[in-house]
Amino acid sequence: MHRGRTWIACLASSLAISAGCAGLVGDTYDEPEAEVPVAAPAPPAPPAVPEPTGCAAWRAGSPSVHLPAPAHLRALLGQPPDGGELKALAARLGPPRVQVGRDRIIHDFADHGLTLVFERDAAGTRLSEVDLNGRVDRMSPWAGALPAGLDFRMDGAEVERTLGGPDFGTCRWEDCPYLARGLRVRLDRAGCLGRVSLTPAVGPEQLRLQGLLIRQAEKRNGVSGVAISMIPTAGWQRERREIDLELMLNDANGHPVRVSRQAERIRTDDGRLRLRAALGGIGSAGRVELFVPYWALELGPGPHALTGRITARASAAGPLFGPRPPYAPVALEVVGQDGVAFDLSMPKLSRVRLRVSSLQLEPGLYDDIERNTMAATVATGGALWFFGFTPKRYERPDPFWALVLGDQQVYRSAAVQDVHRARWRGPSSWLRLAPGDEVLLLIEDEDLGGAEVLARFSLGVDEIARRARERAALSSGPVKALLLGRPELRRLSR
Repeated sequence: MHRGRTWIACLASSLAISAGCAGLVGDTYDEPEAEVPVAAPAPPAPPAVPEPTGCAAWRAGSPSVHLPAPAHLRALLGQPPDGGELKALAARLGPPRVQVGRDRIIHDFADHGLTLVFERDAAGTRLSEVDLNGRVDRMSPWAGALPAGLDFRMDGAEVERTLGGPDFGTCRWEDCPYLARGLRVRLDRAGCLGRVSLTPAVGPEQLRLQGLLIRQAEKRNGVSGVAISMIPTAGWQRERREIDLELMLNDANGHPVRVSRQAERIRTDDGRLRLRAALGGIGSAGRVELFVPYWALELGPGPHALTGRITARASAAGPLFGPRPPYAPVALEVVGQDGVAFDLSMPKLSRVRLRVSSLQLEPGLYDDIERNTMAATVATGGALWFFGFTPKRYERPDPFWALVLGDQQVYRSAAVQDVHRARWRGPSSWLRLAPGDEVLLLIEDEDLGGAEVLARFSLGVDEIARRARERAALSSGPVKALLLGRPELRRLSR
């Protein structure tokens, strides 16, 4: 009975709660569920740009100062280092690192990748080249503009597509000259553009001369004289050619300067002075020197005003063997510094005759027996081969002596055949010497295939006179004893 009343009370309580809630809520209905927004699909990621590699990986820095344009730098060529524009440029870029050579001064503005090259000449020092450095050790890269559309991100092939082919070869190696444009391009070891040089332009069939220097009282190979040096650059030729420079000097009256008969290397057939130098072909050959010794000049002592003009001819370069190509020689137009003018201070010369009294050689075999036997066999029509022996005299030397001034042999004695001891009685021909000149005395062995030098002695006239007076013998190598005779010496009044 108790359990039934409890159940009825719970039921009534549940109904009351349901009625109260219905009054509060009212009619009920099913609400639609809210739509959850769906995110739009993300656009596809752009393809990854590969990092540049090789030459293209080069990045230019930002210039810390205003850098001049290539056209402005080219306009500075030929100016002295203390010129107004160059001084202003140096003040803006800061002090350069300076390298001083005998004929060249280099200003490196390492923080800006700029190099200025100055060449000395008879008129002073002039700017001859401007280098814009991109990939150069111990230098920051040039951050300014490059000429002709070039870029340091280029390799050799891209340089050729931009400028065309170089004057010779291909731009796949180190140097690529574009002479008519006044450009020289240099690649680094990886074949990337590393340096662009601005130089004076050299057109086809032209030869540009710069850095002309005249130095007096210079000594070459023991003799003193005048050294005339220059830097030639030959323009592009239609065919590969060999180029000859020629300089002939005139005195104040316009008459050709004449030289001694013994100076065969610098003498024309009619006795005029002619200095010549051979160049390999197009491009720059570096500094070339023409040297005239005082002893060769037929001029009196004292000052002489000399002038001259440099000419150039190009001839076809043929193969090592066979005929040359049938191209006529071409006269090149010489631009830049094509003439010389200077006051020569001619020293007083002496005339000397030298003597060799006696020679003693170490015993031994001197001649090439096999070669001499072959030559003697031919000379005797095979008789030597028929008898089957070689005379002992073919093994002994055939000594003679010769005198050389500079690079010119001026005297040769008679050879004494097949002896180890020789004597000579007569003197040499008269030699012309400037003060301080040295004579090169050669002892040689005459042979059928040519002479072999046994010993060399470089001697001044005073040394020769002292040794002759003291009977002091010379010795060197196979020369055991060489006695000199007393020289004859005369002073020239003109």
